Amino acid sequence: MTKKKYYSYKTFEPVELSDTYVSPHHELFTGLNSKSDEELEELGFVLTEIPEIVYKIRNWEGKYPPEEFWTKSYCWYRDDPPRYEVSNFDMEHIKRRIDYNIFWSDFCKTTAYDKIRELSMTSLPVNTIATELIYLFYDAKTNNSRPLNVDRIQSCFDFIFANVEFTAEELQKIQEIFVGTGMHYQYTITNGN
Repeated sequence: MTKKKYYSYKTFEPVELSDTYVSPHHELFTGLNSKSDEELEELGFVLTEIPEIVYKIRNWEGKYPPEEFWTKSYCWYRDDPPRYEVSNFDMEHIKRRIDYNIFWSDFCKTTAYDKIRELSMTSLPVNTIATELIYLFYDAKTNNSRPLNVDRIQSCFDFIFANVEFTAEELQKIQEIFVGTGMHYQYTITNGN
């Protein structure tokens, strides 16, 4: 894949240029794709090298963002010289970024979820814990103002992974969803069988 080029217009944050650009001051530029870097620079567009982390976060491909999405922050400064500053999120901030909505949506599409659902029809303990987990995730997804019951969610996961037999493929898929949604920063999964 060819690395995309980013241009900063008069020290504004770099963007990948399309053929038309409207500046923050509402200036309209057209025909940009046919111009050389030198011609663009004469118009005020400076080819800007962006840090690899910023590039990776802005251009991620696939279902889930790269690991840096959860752990890194970047900010553009218009100082002389203009630059990006990359910093690390603290762990509390990372945990607030967990995407409970995507986790639950993707988890419900797995064969592991189907297995839990099927077992809950014949096992009262599994049914009780599955129902509680559904309620806890409803609470997490709706961002209710009260604090999340993180310990109780972990306890439900622990019970499920100790009492439901998952295949290696199912565990791998759950782990992929955990990492892809940032859940692994707050919760752990184990195969208790």
